[in-house]
Amino acid sequence: SGIDSGTLLHRLDGPGERGVVAGKTGTYGDYGAIALAGAYRSRERGVVYFAVLNHGVPVPQARERQDAFARALLQELPGEPWPYVRNEAPAFTRAQVQAE
Repeated sequence: SGIDSGTLLHRLDGPGERGVVAGKTGTYGDYGAIALAGAYRSRERGVVYFAVLNHGVPVPQARERQDAFARALLQELPGEPWPYVRNEAPAFTRAQVQAE
């Protein structure tokens, strides 16, 4: 969150949040299903996994609720950033072909 371009670039990017949550989002329709699933490294309990699915809620409101849930987790079990370095090269340039 707060590092790579995508739907989490400007979410969970406040003080102490940037780079703490590794997550994936998904949205189906304006009032369909809106999901946030992810993981963070808590100082006390190790890796904590979570998933939130909202249905029948406008997308902006659902995202606010998901972020509030994740922030509540981080408040209860403070996290630390993942040891991640963004690779600027497109993924296809790092692909390797292995002949067997």
